[in-house]
Amino acid sequence: MGEIQKDHIDGCYGKKYMVFEVTSLKEPDQCGKTHAAYISKNVAAPKGGGVKKSKP
Repeated sequence: MGEIQKDHIDGCYGKKYMVFEVTSLKEPDQCGKTHAAYISKNVAAPKGGGVKKSKP
């Protein structure tokens, strides 16, 4: 599989994991595939911890 980027690796209790998700597609794609897999990226949360709400 070659080299895996560090932002695709998550760790817990001294072990390293590559997290990925499998999802079903609403309709089969052009090749007839009904599911897709995505690699989750490890992204740091923005400082401030939340979404700013605009005042009406």
